[in-house]
Amino acid sequence: KSSERRMCEKGAESFFAPGLFLEEGSSQQSFRFGEISFQIECVGNHMQHTASEEGQIVWPAAELLCRFMLANPNMIKGKSVIELGSGVGLCGLMAARLGASSIILTDYDSSALRLIEQNLKLNPVELGHSCCQIHGMG
Repeated sequence: KSSERRMCEKGAESFFAPGLFLEEGSSQQSFRFGEISFQIECVGNHMQHTASEEGQIVWPAAELLCRFMLANPNMIKGKSVIELGSGVGLCGLMAARLGASSIILTDYDSSALRLIEQNLKLNPVELGHSCCQIHGMG
């Protein structure tokens, strides 16, 4: 993207609803782990992406971590979870579904943070009296 377009988008973000400026080419993908399923907004896949999209895709390691959490739910249930470099937030969503008491999702990439917000809307989580927070690291 040109620097002029990035500046325009950055300024426009304060006037429009979050999620309006999702990266071009984003699409929803379905993920299923046992009885738990998610619709995840992401950009492409791990085999076809640019360096600027690295936080906006679902990596195989995220899928493996979700399977590990599903196999070991007692490691998550009732715990506070922080996910550093959340990308699109799949692992944090899985932790929420498995009963985490609170979730903090973080990423450096503002596009990834918008995708996390979108994915939380697509996959509502209930954390009792706690909440799911999103934080930028930049």
